[in-house]
Amino acid sequence: MKINEVGLFEAKTKLLALLDSVEEGKTIFITRMENGWPSWKPAFSGGRPRRGSAQGKGFHISKDFDAPLPEFRPYMP
Repeated sequence: MKINEVGLFEAKTKLLALLDSVEEGKTIFITRMENGWPSWKPAFSGGRPRRGSAQGKGFHISKDFDAPLPEFRPYMP
């Protein structure tokens, strides 16, 4: 994955192209320079999570995740 660093002025002038890059999965850092140094770097990473992308990462949904909570039993028919 290639990470691009873009200055604030360039980001303002090429916003649509940058958004297309983010949708393709690239990560863009937009920087504002103060005294020759970036003052902040918010990351806009692209791409939507794919089905199965959390597989093998310790993510678990219990079989009764949608079971009614005991606290709500008095309100149920």
